[in-house]
Amino acid sequence: MLTKYSSDRKFNVCYYGAIGNGKTLNTRSIQQAIDTCHKDGGGVVYFPPGIYITGTLFLKSNVTLHLETGSILRGSIKKKDYYANPVSNYRKRTYRCLIYANNIENIGICGRGIIDGMGQKFWTRKRINHPVAWAPKKYRPRVLMYFENCRNILLRDITIHNSPSWTVWMLGCDIGNIHGITILNHRKGPNTDGLDIDCCSNIHISDCHIDAGDDCIAIKSDAGGLKRNKPCENITVTNCTLSSTACAIRVGYEGDSVIKNCVFSNLVIFDSHIGIDLISILPVKRPGSHIEKGCPIENVRFSNIVMEGVQRAIFVWMGIERRGDFKGRIKNIAFTDIIAKTTNSSYISGAENKWIDCVELRNVNLIMQGEMKCEPNDEQGIWGFDRMPYGLYCQRIYGLKLIDVHVEMEKVKGDWLNPIRCRKIDGLEIRGFNGKAIKGKQTVAAIQIEDVRHAFISSCRSIAGMYTFLNITGKESEKISVIGNDLSGVKKAFEFGKSFDKKNLFEAVNKLD
Repeated sequence: MLTKYSSDRKFNVCYYGAIGNGKTLNTRSIQQAIDTCHKDGGGVVYFPPGIYITGTLFLKSNVTLHLETGSILRGSIKKKDYYANPVSNYRKRTYRCLIYANNIENIGICGRGIIDGMGQKFWTRKRINHPVAWAPKKYRPRVLMYFENCRNILLRDITIHNSPSWTVWMLGCDIGNIHGITILNHRKGPNTDGLDIDCCSNIHISDCHIDAGDDCIAIKSDAGGLKRNKPCENITVTNCTLSSTACAIRVGYEGDSVIKNCVFSNLVIFDSHIGIDLISILPVKRPGSHIEKGCPIENVRFSNIVMEGVQRAIFVWMGIERRGDFKGRIKNIAFTDIIAKTTNSSYISGAENKWIDCVELRNVNLIMQGEMKCEPNDEQGIWGFDRMPYGLYCQRIYGLKLIDVHVEMEKVKGDWLNPIRCRKIDGLEIRGFNGKAIKGKQTVAAIQIEDVRHAFISSCRSIAGMYTFLNITGKESEKISVIGNDLSGVKKAFEFGKSFDKKNLFEAVNKLD
């Protein structure tokens, strides 16, 4: 006989009339179990094995949903079963979700069961944007699981698949632990992000596997949507495997509040468009927003990361989508102990009138693959789709350190050029570089710098087949020190552009024979 709850306060949804036959709509029964658990002081709402169809569920404080092994919480495919964002009215648009939480605390969703968003039922087979995504239907749920202004959230061990749009969205929340979950979304699903952490503090993500049709993990600071200026800060992501048709990790783009103090470590990224993506822009005006000055990003570290099958390993972009007073910035960013097999250039660039401050790459190994077909270019669009014939391209940066960076181009063909190109840098240090241009383009320098001031290049070694070590161009290039390099196997140590004044080569003391 079913009882209201057992000694450990498990509120069994079947006691309240839920039927796990994969046919019955159980929204009322499950909601009654949640409400009763909350009124009785809290506990666990328990789902035994079975398939439970439901519409929108409202979580309450001190309630944890536990999906037992063999249980599936499946979203309804009918529009009428979803509430149209009845409380927050985010940006005054109609958003629907399967699980909704607002201004509550001490909540969780745990267990070895599955949450099924039935995403394919909310898309058409018409292609949008690019050949990857299908077009969404107008009434699809905007997000599968939505948390706004909540505190102390736990997501653990569950599997979530087939989300119709964003999977987990946390907005304005504080203290969250996301551990051991699996997200499996359709690769052609439109906007099927894995985790969107937005204006949140003290969020810890660990031991997760995410395969998404959009960004796997997106860190944002949309103060306009939250309607208050709250930083996104103190975020840790570790021990995860990530695969995405867009970005495995995205920091920025949507937002105006600061994003700061974030650490990403021990990650494996594969089959993704971009591995690591940071964007700070002056955004297009949006209804309901009240700040709209651009997202400041600072104090972010990436370490112990392996990438394979990515088009771009690193993409950092700062710029504008409209005219206005841009308050965004990117400052104090570090990439350490990274190995990436990639088919396109890694790119780090500030805006024309707003440069990036303090970037460091240390022990980074970029292994370029495939054929490159493109003309040399200096600028990229916001989404990083353009091709560039370089291993690593950096420009408009105050304080750039490239320590023990290796760029391998031995097995590529086509239009590839310099392993490293630096342009418009003030304060450049290159130490321990290893790499050479593509075979067959021996006159292309391993390192090319243009309009660079206060550069220090040292402890680099020539490798077999290196023709030219360093090419310096640009009338603004000055105070260039090249000291303590072993260039004994190089055919030509230096090349200078016509606009470069050789007297600005401050020192050049190296082993040349």
